[in-house]
Amino acid sequence: MNEDFTPVTTVRTNWTPWILGILLAIISCCCLLGIVTVAYTFWPTAEAAAQPAAEAATQPEIVSSAPEYAPDSTGVTSCNGWDTSPGATNTLLPGQTVRGDVVINGKAYYDNGVGEGTSGINMTSDGLEVYSQWGSGCEDTTDIYYLVEKDLTNGCGSECDVARIVIFTDNGISQKFHTEP
Repeated sequence: MNEDFTPVTTVRTNWTPWILGILLAIISCCCLLGIVTVAYTFWPTAEAAAQPAAEAATQPEIVSSAPEYAPDSTGVTSCNGWDTSPGATNTLLPGQTVRGDVVINGKAYYDNGVGEGTSGINMTSDGLEVYSQWGSGCEDTTDIYYLVEKDLTNGCGSECDVARIVIFTDNGISQKFHTEP
C-alpha cells in the first residue's frame, strides 16, 4: 500500500431538493402577498364601514313645494323617432326629456321605490345615450313644472308620490325630488 496516499472523502450533495424548496418558499410568499393585497383592497374594513359613502355628499335635494317654474305645457309632443320598446337605445337630444327607468350615459336612473316617477332633462349641448331595459318615453320639453305635475297626477299607473327630476347640463348633473305639483 502506498503511504503517500491520503484518502479524500467526497460528499455528493443533490442540489435539486434545495433549489425546489427555495423556489417553493418564494412562490408561497408571493401568493401570500397577493392574498393580503386582495383582502386589503377589496374586502371592507371596520375603518371603511365607519366612513360615510362618497355619494352621501351628493344626495339629491328633496323639495316639498311646487317647482319654481311657470307652467307652459302648450305644444309638448313626443320625441320624433323615439323607440319606446324594452331594451331600446336612443339618443336624447338637447331640449328633450326622457321618462322612465333608464341608463343615461352609462349611469342608472331607476326609481328608488314604488310611486316615484323619473324624468331626465337634457340641457347639454350634446345628445345623451339612453338605454331603457323596460322601455321609456320621450317628450320635447324642458318644462319642469309640466313634468312634475304630469308625474304627480298621471304617472306610476295613476299617480306618483314623488317626481324625480334629473337635469343634465354641460356643467354637471343635478336632481330634485318633488312631492307637490
